[in-house]
Amino acid sequence: MWRSYVEEWDRSLRAANRPHTTRYNYELAVTQLSDFLGGPDLPEFLEKMDMPADDDSDASHDPTDVGPRSTSGSAPSRVE
Repeated sequence: MWRSYVEEWDRSLRAANRPHTTRYNYELAVTQLSDFLGGPDLPEFLEKMDMPADDDSDASHDPTDVGPRSTSGSAPSRVE
């Protein structure tokens, strides 16, 4: 399944005239990420980082149930 997405992504990168080395590095990175996410190391990594493997929060049930943005600090200025 991943392979077809990577091939489509590579096609769009070629259309944008990205160099072969850049496309190769992107493909290598996405392949390594997919191997990690689908491999046996992910639960151990999550436990080590003190992150729950199964998030029991209700965010998936109601994605619009969010709190207000933090007002600390200033918003980034927009350059046009």
